[in-house]
Amino acid sequence: MFVRGMEYRRGVLEGMVGLAAVSAAAGDREAAQRHLDEAFSIAREFDLSLALGDAYLVRADLRLRAGDAERADDDAYEALRTFSAAGAKPGMVRSLEVLGEVAAAVESYEEAARLLAAGDALRATIGFARYPVAEAAYDDARAAARTALGTEAFDAAAAEGAALALDDLVAYAQRARGERKRPSSGWAGLTPTELEVVRLAAEGLTNPEIGARMFITRGTVKVHLSHIFAKLGVSTRAELAPEATRRGLRDAGAR
Repeated sequence: MFVRGMEYRRGVLEGMVGLAAVSAAAGDREAAQRHLDEAFSIAREFDLSLALGDAYLVRADLRLRAGDAERADDDAYEALRTFSAAGAKPGMVRSLEVLGEVAAAVESYEEAARLLAAGDALRATIGFARYPVAEAAYDDARAAARTALGTEAFDAAAAEGAALALDDLVAYAQRARGERKRPSSGWAGLTPTELEVVRLAAEGLTNPEIGARMFITRGTVKVHLSHIFAKLGVSTRAELAPEATRRGLRDAGAR
C-alpha cells in the first residue's frame, strides 16, 4: 500500500511539473508558477529528488524567459546538484545546458562554451538525445558564445568543458558562478532578494506587507528599495511597476 501511495504521489508530481512546463512554454507564467509551487511542496515532503530536479529546471527556464538570469542560475545549479547526488546523468546534461544558456544570457561566454560542451560530451557518452523543444535555446546560446569569442577561442573553451570529468562538473559550475561579478547597476545588478522585493512592490504590497511575506523588517524592505531605485535609476514605485511588468516580474492586471 505504501509503495502504491508513493507511486501515486510521484505520478501527481510528474504531472504538475509537466503542466508547469507546458504553461511556461505557452507564456502563462501564473499557471506555471502555481503548478511549480505544488510540485516543490510534494517533492520536498516526500523526498522525490528526480522530480525536484525537474521542477528546478522548469523554474529556471521560466525565470530565464522573464529576464531573471540570477535566479534562473540558482535554480539550474540546484538542479545540477540534485541530479548529481542521485547519479541521474540525463538530468545533469539538461542542467548543464540550462546553466550554459544562463551564462550566455549574462555574457559570460567562455563559461557558456565550457558548460554547453560539457553537456554535449556527457550527452554523447550516455546516448541521450536533446528534446526538440530545447533545441532553439541551446542553438541560440551556442551561437552567441561563438560570435562573441570567435571560433578559435570558442573551440578552446569548448574543449576544456568537454574534457571535464563527471565528478568535476558540479565544482566547475559552482566556481564559474562565483567568478562572475554582478554589475553595479541595471536589472542584472539586482540580487535575488532585491528582485523579490521588486515583484512584491510592483504588485502593490506595502513595506510591512512585503516584510511579512519575506520575513524581514519594514526597515530592511526600505533599505532594499533604496538600493533597487539607485541601481535601476528610478525614484518611485510608480516608475518601478511598469518596468517590472515589462520584465515579467508583475502581472499586467496586478493591483
